[in-house]
Amino acid sequence: AALPSAAARSSTKSPAPAPAPQQHPSSAAASSVSAPVAAPQQPVSSSAAALPAKPPLRREELASMPVSFTAGAAASGSSSSCEVGPVRRILCYGDSLTAGFASNGTQFEPYGRTMAERLAAAGAACEVAVCGLSGKTAHEMVATSSTSLADIVGNRGKGLRRALEEEGPFDLVLIMAGTNDMGHGAKLDVILQDLQRLHSICHERGVPTAVL
Repeated sequence: AALPSAAARSSTKSPAPAPAPQQHPSSAAASSVSAPVAAPQQPVSSSAAALPAKPPLRREELASMPVSFTAGAAASGSSSSCEVGPVRRILCYGDSLTAGFASNGTQFEPYGRTMAERLAAAGAACEVAVCGLSGKTAHEMVATSSTSLADIVGNRGKGLRRALEEEGPFDLVLIMAGTNDMGHGAKLDVILQDLQRLHSICHERGVPTAVL
């Protein structure tokens, strides 16, 4: 006798349920519960802990710049370099962004102070000098590099060349300038030339620089 067609077979007999897909035991366990919340990462060392907050500086504390911030062995007065390495000296030079201008010039949060603390927490003893001339242009910094200049809040800072000669030696100079030049409508190529001159002042004395 002829075999019944597939259609006829499906009408007379219900198909067997398909077997459930096999799961790895760990997958099954994971699907039966909600995803666990990741535990917070533990700090790898005590230096990763948050540093205590410090109050902003008053304008008078930056009245004569550079102003130095020390941390690590430099702050403790340790002269031993065999355990912590040599104390690195960094100069942060620039405008109000370097000074950390805030509250209409009555308070300041210079990034150099925080950087000194962070480097020390990472095991690098350092001294960071800050000279942030609020409202000053890169062009003015070049013109007064051998003397000094007063900024818009009345604080006075040494020119870059003078600071290197009188406050050095430094292992690194960080330069952040040019923003005020743009505000005064200076051409970009002129700003770039003035920034290059500031860096050259450092390079002529064998001091590496970084632009911010």
